Amino acid sequence: MYACPIDMEDRATGRISTCRGYFAKFGISISSNKSPQGALNRIVTDRAICWEDTNIDVVDWDVLDDEIKRQSQGFGSRALWYTGPRFLFP
Repeated sequence: MYACPIDMEDRATGRISTCRGYFAKFGISISSNKSPQGALNRIVTDRAICWEDTNIDVVDWDVLDDEIKRQSQGFGSRALWYTGPRFLFP
């Protein structure tokens, strides 16, 4: 969540909406002795992560959605290898 609500303008309509945060998917690789929460806190620096609304799943590359695979860079060799689009919420 953002520290305080921000106003966002819809480029197509010019409509202003107040947003309190967003959600997005991230693909991260960490060693087994590291915390995914710690890694995400270092990656996401523009707001506080709402852990109650956060899902952390261990995934296998072979079962990932094809679109995520196409947009990924450095799976397994980089800490952050995928960042999905942001979906704003009021």
